Amino acid sequence: MPIRHKDHFETDELENITEEIVFEVLYHLIHEEHINAPEDPTCLQDVAAIALNSLPPKYAVSYLDKVNPRPERLEMLENLRKQAERELRRAIDIVIERPHNR
Repeated sequence: MPIRHKDHFETDELENITEEIVFEVLYHLIHEEHINAPEDPTCLQDVAAIALNSLPPKYAVSYLDKVNPRPERLEMLENLRKQAERELRRAIDIVIERPHNR
């Protein structure tokens, strides 16, 4: 197994908020909007990876930043949700056209 240099540091609170938003929006699209999306777990990971590669990472290092972001950050997070939805819809189309599991 390769060495994980990250393991040498305290990183328990470090979180990519973009990743959480992508999975939140993906869940919403699949379970609430009932969008035509792949059901295969590997294909869903591909969808998330494609979307995440097109979005800017946004990190938080404290619990408060995650659950109660500052007001100036709220607008940025709402814009990120909108971007995530656009990128997820695009990624779903890509994966449906060329599924990884075939």
